[in-house]
Amino acid sequence: MPVHTQSIALIVYDDVQMLDVAGPSEVFAMAARILGEQTGHAQAYAISVLSSRGGEIRSSSGMRLLTTALAAAAPDIFDVVLVAGGQGAQAASADRELLAWLQSAEPHARRIGSVCTGAFVIGAAGLLDGYRAVTHWKSQEALARRFPRAQIVDNVLFVVDRQRVSSAGVTAGMDLALHLVETDHGAAIANGVARSLVMFMQRAGAENQRSAPLFAQAAESSVIDKVLAILHARFNEQLSAVRLAGEVHTSTRTLQRQFKQKTGYTVHGYLENYRLAIARGLLEKRIDEERVARNCGFRNARQLRRLINLQLPP
Repeated sequence: MPVHTQSIALIVYDDVQMLDVAGPSEVFAMAARILGEQTGHAQAYAISVLSSRGGEIRSSSGMRLLTTALAAAAPDIFDVVLVAGGQGAQAASADRELLAWLQSAEPHARRIGSVCTGAFVIGAAGLLDGYRAVTHWKSQEALARRFPRAQIVDNVLFVVDRQRVSSAGVTAGMDLALHLVETDHGAAIANGVARSLVMFMQRAGAENQRSAPLFAQAAESSVIDKVLAILHARFNEQLSAVRLAGEVHTSTRTLQRQFKQKTGYTVHGYLENYRLAIARGLLEKRIDEERVARNCGFRNARQLRRLINLQLPP
């Protein structure tokens, strides 16, 4: 089948984090290479690196990028727009030309968002209001204070909320890009990209930014996607497989079988591990154990402590 070329804009600025640019770029480029070998279409993704003034941009590591000026890039031609993070994000969030360009691109892009502290730039453009988003764990409280109309998700790797996408720092941008590749072209292509780049296939978006991998690969099935979305949004509720099966209009037996096939976990096992991932992040902030337990759907702090000390089965 023919492969549609997706045009991707990576927005950079002085003191950008180089890996926030190079990481997603390599994921998309490798996907294009694999698809080219399989289909003969060599440009599944066309990447443009843009900055306000164009020309040479100096990254925080001292490496330099050659960029195209925003004025030379029509904002209505890009399928995906990602703003990279870095030490210069705060200055970039006051760049009126950049913010206006993002606002013009938003109605046309299938996905628009950020890597790491690029979320501050997206927020300054007014594009986080009413959306869930994430940034590096060191900056998430500052992001929440600055943009109170956004819902800043605590300590996960990446978030996809309708048209908006965002990721935590550095390598999490690659996880987000890999997720987008899988959404566009399926798990087989994403697996090929991960193998070629020697990446973990695939860290789930809900995984704690500071933990070892907890969760299985995101599912292709639309039914399982719906169940995962419910689990992620309402993890502190008592969500049994029977209840979830009713909400997605399938049988409990079918749900359990497909969920295990796609994620490697039972519904109960996934939910418990997801809750624990969030609870660990909150406990690291020295939040009261009883409060954490209640907010994460556990009976009490005693149950939470017991589960943290166990190796939970899938």
